[in-house]
Amino acid sequence: MFLCEYDEIPYKALNYMAGELNYGGRVTDDKDRRLATCLLSDFYTERILHDDYSFADACNHDAGAACTSPQGLETTPSDAVAARPTLSSSRSSAVVLSRVYRAPPDGSLDTIRAFVHALPESDPPQIFGLHPNADITCARKETHALFAGVLSLQPRTAASAGGSSDAAVESIASDIEAKLPPQFDVGAARERYPTAYLESMNTVLVQEL
Repeated sequence: MFLCEYDEIPYKALNYMAGELNYGGRVTDDKDRRLATCLLSDFYTERILHDDYSFADACNHDAGAACTSPQGLETTPSDAVAARPTLSSSRSSAVVLSRVYRAPPDGSLDTIRAFVHALPESDPPQIFGLHPNADITCARKETHALFAGVLSLQPRTAASAGGSSDAAVESIASDIEAKLPPQFDVGAARERYPTAYLESMNTVLVQEL
């Protein structure tokens, strides 16, 4: 990346690399790739250096929102977990998130790691510029996809005498599993083809494995 050769941080170049190459290279739809680049622009920006900048929707997309926690209290990443159940109905919850989802403070590597590990495991849609109800839409689609997959495994014909539908599905699954080739030895591949700056294909190989 030759970051040290730039007089200023190349935010646009970093955004393009992540949105069009790293992440965008795995996105086939051009509209989805444009969306990914747009979402990343909230993270690859010089505003991230400001202490009052937040990734949450409360500060960045609402000019009238104050980036302060309720009653002037300081918040931590764990506070976002308690705030999530009332995100769609409570303004204070959104403000709490605005205090949680921001760049970590300047410090050692261990300090930054602790900050990241303290973040909620499930990120709210607000930090991606989406409406809180996007969580509902996502959950419904995941549920439909799960049950559609389960139903697709059911046999299309009646079970034979003495056998159940579950037994037929288990038999097919066992047959498919028996035909699968052995898993790749990723560790051996990394030793034989180590990732290096001048060997980009080695990086691609390890990622694909």
